[in-house]
Amino acid sequence: MKTRKTGTQNSTYSAELSHKRDSISKTGFLEVPLRESIDMILDYARSTGSVIQLHTGSGKSHVRLVEKLVRYAGKEVRFHLVHMGGNVDAHFYLIPRLLEWREEGLNIVCDTSWSGGFALRWLLDLASENPLLGSCIMFASDEPWGIFQAELAKVLDAADGKPDLLEAVLWSNAARIYSRQSPT
Repeated sequence: MKTRKTGTQNSTYSAELSHKRDSISKTGFLEVPLRESIDMILDYARSTGSVIQLHTGSGKSHVRLVEKLVRYAGKEVRFHLVHMGGNVDAHFYLIPRLLEWREEGLNIVCDTSWSGGFALRWLLDLASENPLLGSCIMFASDEPWGIFQAELAKVLDAADGKPDLLEAVLWSNAARIYSRQSPT
């Protein structure tokens, strides 16, 4: 384990981290060696049929920040956006784009954990009108940080009167997406 130094060396360490963070944020995910690392992960996912989970939320995990990666490899690799964006701002960004990305042939899905207020109902109402959108939504609770019963209640309420969609969200979408078959 590497320990942090004190005094002048600590300042140098902080400056190096700051420089790396700034260069990554300016160029996105394509900076080398970051690009090489991501390509290794993508190659593994392609060869094994694995799903890459991308944590979404506020700040540096906002869904806008993963869009380049999803567009770069989403036709060959399956991506799972965890937490449906994670906040209201991200819900407004993500929900209209999910169908767009699916229509473009991108293999992207999201789960229902941490969906706020109106967002899950909006998403499932749109999904009930479009099976392509309905095929990319999965139930999740984020247990133990989320409350399973509360997350399930949100899905049951939002999918009321939509039994086929409810079955897909609660079970069959995840079974299909997490199988080791080719991306769908």
